[in-house]
Amino acid sequence: MLLTSKGGETLILTFSNTYLIVIVILLILLLFVQRRKAQRQRSLLTDSLFVGAFACTLCGVMGTITKITEDTIYMRLNEELEISVLKTSVNGIKKLT
Repeated sequence: MLLTSKGGETLILTFSNTYLIVIVILLILLLFVQRRKAQRQRSLLTDSLFVGAFACTLCGVMGTITKITEDTIYMRLNEELEISVLKTSVNGIKKLT
């Protein structure tokens, strides 16, 4: 495919360049979709936190949720120790029966 610019110079755009551009655009779109999906899952996790759930943080600290505030949760690790962590640091929860 040949294109001519205003200055009379001929620009060559081959099919391989076109495919490369399309592939790069698709990869960028795929990255955005995956990032958005991960954000949605993280949001669902933080919204589903409840008192009495067994939670694990990103750094591996595990305990039972005793109190939830706007952006912080309080976790009881044992009978003597309770810590506060950000909601966004929770990696997973499990309902205790």
